[in-house]
Amino acid sequence: MPVPTNLPLRLGTSEEFGHVRGFFRSAAFGDAALCRRLGIEDMSDLDRVQWEKRERENLSAPLRWCLRVDRKSTRLNSSH
Repeated sequence: MPVPTNLPLRLGTSEEFGHVRGFFRSAAFGDAALCRRLGIEDMSDLDRVQWEKRERENLSAPLRWCLRVDRKSTRLNSSH
C-alpha cells in the first residue's frame, strides 16, 4: 500500500466535520454531560459503567448511538 503524501489525512471537508460535530453536540455527547448522565466522576470511569442497565434508561436515540459508536471504537483500539 502506498504511503499518502498529502498529510494530514482528511476524511471529509471542514463543513462535513462541522455537521458531525453539531450532531455530537446536539446529542449532549461531551465529557461533562456524559459524566452526569452516566453517574460517573470523570471519563476514566467509563469502564465501570453498567452498560446493560444504562441502555435501558431514558437516553435519547442520538446519545445512545454516540455511546455505541464510542464503545465500539474503544474496543477496537484496545484490541491492538
